[in-house]
Amino acid sequence: MRSVARYPEVREDGSMWVPLAPPPTPTYRHILPGERGVWGMPAVLSYSTEWLMDLRVLTEPYEEHADRKRWVVELCDEGAWHAMQRLGTTPLGRERVVASVSLVFILEST
Repeated sequence: MRSVARYPEVREDGSMWVPLAPPPTPTYRHILPGERGVWGMPAVLSYSTEWLMDLRVLTEPYEEHADRKRWVVELCDEGAWHAMQRLGTTPLGRERVVASVSLVFILEST
């Protein structure tokens, strides 16, 4: 897994913020709560002040807790994904990332 820095920007009032927008190339789109058919798709994750790249979607989006209505998705790095495909191994806990769908972008089909 590799990362790409996200840089803070200065607002008109002088405060700083880190914009939530996908990396410029290739084209990514937000994953949606309850979206189906995204299993195995390449993804990126907005994390703190950087983008985590070279991820794959491990699960369809699901509600973490029924009462909180927070949609999450599980991701793994490309290495764990390909090991799972070739060897049938399940990615270990340290190879998985559980993230809110609002922070996950998937590669658009071309």
